[in-house]
Formats: sequence, structure tokens, C-alpha cells
Amino acid sequence: LIFRQKEIPWRSLLRYAREDAKEWKQLDNKGEEGHLRRRQSHHLTECLHWKKPMIGWIKCNTDGAYNSTQHQTSAGWVIRDENGIYKGSAQARGRTRNDALECELQAILMALQHCWSLGYRKIIMESDCQKAIDIINKKRLHFAYYNWKREIQWWANKFQDISFQWTRRSANKVADLLAKRLEDGVDFSFTAVSKCITP
Repeated sequence: LIFRQKEIPWRSLLRYAREDAKEWKQLDNKGEEGHLRRRQSHHLTECLHWKKPMIGWIKCNTDGAYNSTQHQTSAGWVIRDENGIYKGSAQARGRTRNDALECELQAILMALQHCWSLGYRKIIMESDCQKAIDIINKKRLHFAYYNWKREIQWWANKFQDISFQWTRRSANKVADLLAKRLEDGVDFSFTAVSKCITP
């Protein structure tokens, strides 16, 4: 509903849940089917948790929070190295925006600018907003967000190497927490978080 503007009736959701439960039950057998279930379960567990970046890279997880009643936005991001070591994090209150997607793109841009200012040049930008990542990676066209894409691309070109990736919300908890718990009074600026935050 938030990221794809797709509303599914509750009856359909219930049907999907029943079908998923039935499928998992059928996979809970011995032999090859049981092995397949364990492999799928392991893959699902991997997807649910934050993963370290490649050697020599930095990973920056970003998230945006959008208040639809006041049209206010805030952003949070956390930076970790190839060993998963915390390198810093920040929060910012953004400009007033029209929707959640614009808020997510703004969060990515601010995090990108911050990473550049810290001297990082090989970086993975990770967000749990699939639509925003698709727009940046040119997998989806959306004229209303063209200026955001252009600005992000301009900054991206300054890096030695960069990748924009989607991740599940469960693997983006720290950035989500930072975005939603921004203190009042911060406006158009980065606020460094001094204490170490772990996922």
C-alpha cells in the first residue's frame, strides 16, 4: 500500500496466507522435499538479516519517514564497513514533500552526500523502498521523480564505484529507527548520532 500504491482486499490477503501455509506444510516432508524446505528457509533467513558488503566497500542503509498529515519528512542512515563495524549514522529533517516515495528518494540523496563528505568512495546504498531503487537503477520510469533521480545520479557519478540495492525492511531496522525517532527542532541538516547502534 505504501510503496506500490496497491490495496489488496482482506479476503484476498486471507486466501494468500492460507495458500502459503498450505505450501509450507507440503514442504515439511522427509527426503528431497524436506531438503528443499530447509534450503528455502535458510535463504529466507539470509534475506531477513543485514549482510556485510564486499571487501573494500562501505554499506549505507537509508530510510525515510513521511508524516502524511503534516507533509513532513525525516531521514536516517547508518554506515558500516566490510566487517559489519559501525562507522557512523545520522538523522535529518527534510523539506516538505508530497508523498512517501519522494521522502525515500530525499533520504537516499542526503545519505549519499553525507557519505561523500566522509570520504567514502566505494559504497552500497541500501533502501527498503523497492520503487525508489528501481527508479534510480532505471528499471522504472516515473517523470514526477525525474529531478530526484538526476540529482542522485549526479552525486553517484562522483564515487569510484557505487551500487543501489533493495533490502527487506527487517534488514533495514536501524535506518528505520533513526528516521522515525528524529528529535524535534532539526531542520535541513545532518545530526550525527554519537552512540554506537547495532541491528
